[in-house]
Amino acid sequence: MVPSVQSLGNVSQGNLLTCEQKQIQWWVEHFCEILNRPDRKNFPDIAPASDDVDVSTIPATQKEIIRLLKSLKSKNYPDKPRACS
Repeated sequence: MVPSVQSLGNVSQGNLLTCEQKQIQWWVEHFCEILNRPDRKNFPDIAPASDDVDVSTIPATQKEIIRLLKSLKSKNYPDKPRACS
């Protein structure tokens, strides 16, 4: 979560930024620096997944959600999620 410009006293090189305009400028410079980096030269070699995973996209029922929340509160975790049954 990023605090709002008004509520944040930014510290830039040890100086407290009290003027809203200076805070906005600090954020502009910050994000320009972060977003305008040069492209990576070495990308990680990520192999494709070996298996397709069968994931249920059917929304959970209210009864299932209540049962899961009760089991999480009592630390009795269900053996298998619904997608694996």
